[in-house]
Amino acid sequence: MLTRVNMRMEDVPAVLVIERAAHEFPWTEGILSGCLTANHLASLLYQDQRLVGFAIVHLILDEATLLNIAIHPDEQGQGKGRWLTEQMIEESRRHASVLYLEVRPSNARALALYESLGFNEFARRPRYYPRRGGGHEDAVLMALTLDPTWHDV
Repeated sequence: MLTRVNMRMEDVPAVLVIERAAHEFPWTEGILSGCLTANHLASLLYQDQRLVGFAIVHLILDEATLLNIAIHPDEQGQGKGRWLTEQMIEESRRHASVLYLEVRPSNARALALYESLGFNEFARRPRYYPRRGGGHEDAVLMALTLDPTWHDV
């Protein structure tokens, strides 16, 4: 069974293990810790009682940005990333009218997932992401309209 819980400071070391396993250029412990402040939604994904992933969304005004999402490589390809992304979309819907993200164009699985969930590419940042061995690749900027009538009550 999959469950989502809020990330706490004491979870950061375990999250860092997943971050390092899942990303070629991982965030640092300091960056992850910094996302446990106001204006962030930081969630952990558990399967049964085993931590398998996490996601972090930044909130500003009526906008949300999916800053980071990772599923441990041993757990990928089983729908867990989709489930967690859907959870973060629903959580963001309570706070914002649009959810943004950026992704490497070489990450075909992530691009396909985001497109299947309704995200649309609206721009690219040239030479944004570093590549192993040198050089850079673009960032694909995507957005999902959560509620066009949203307003802060």
